[in-house]
Amino acid sequence: MSPGKDIDAVDLMQSKLLDCPPQVALVHLHWSWLAEALRRQRDAARLFGADMLNHHGMRRDRR
Repeated sequence: MSPGKDIDAVDLMQSKLLDCPPQVALVHLHWSWLAEALRRQRDAARLFGADMLNHHGMRRDRR
């Protein structure tokens, strides 16, 4: 569980997974994992880009 996730929301999500057929639960689990991985990749790319701009002296606040 991520630090920012609400425990009640996670419990609700897990109970929804139990209320459906196993194949559907597996698809839901896969898509939630994929979305989280893509979010992490996007955030890492943003941090890397900002770091490179600062490293080369091309900060956005300069005019």
